[in-house]
Amino acid sequence: GDGWTADAYAAGAATVIDGTLRPYRRTDEYRSLLASSPNVVIVMLGTNDARPLYWDELGERDTGFEGTPPQEFRHGYLELIRELRGLDSGPEVLVATPPPIYPEKAAEKRREDLARRRDNLVGEVIPLIREVAAEAEGATLVDVHGHMSASGGSADLTHDGVHYNGAGYRKMCGVFEAALIADQGFPDN
Repeated sequence: GDGWTADAYAAGAATVIDGTLRPYRRTDEYRSLLASSPNVVIVMLGTNDARPLYWDELGERDTGFEGTPPQEFRHGYLELIRELRGLDSGPEVLVATPPPIYPEKAAEKRREDLARRRDNLVGEVIPLIREVAAEAEGATLVDVHGHMSASGGSADLTHDGVHYNGAGYRKMCGVFEAALIADQGFPDN
């Protein structure tokens, strides 16, 4: 709306945990986000963390964290929110649950991996995101996963079961718009 600008600082394949293809806090996009003086930040991470290769410790990860991937995820997410809240602009942080994964839409050779990723996401990652949002000062939970699942979420909103198409992103934007409007702490311009 009027008076708002939206900038994207997304990084493909980004994760909260280290030792992966692209830990978000080590990306140029994250450094740009920190330099942008935001008033509101929407963080939606977890889909890539839930990959069995990382979450189930099936591969070697180069990380200095001592603990399990779920413990590192929780710790790293809280640190990310603290860093964002510590910016001079003191932004509100919307912590979003990732949208649903639809293994049946994927190529057959990827279905088993995506089914496991979906199970990790729903069974472990999303509950941790809810805990983090409840614990972190200045964070507000936005339940994208729940909204998109309950409001007729569909594999047709994705290209391949995990990457969303234009219709899927429009649906997500509606969830974020409602969250921004509902929160009385945000300017109404």
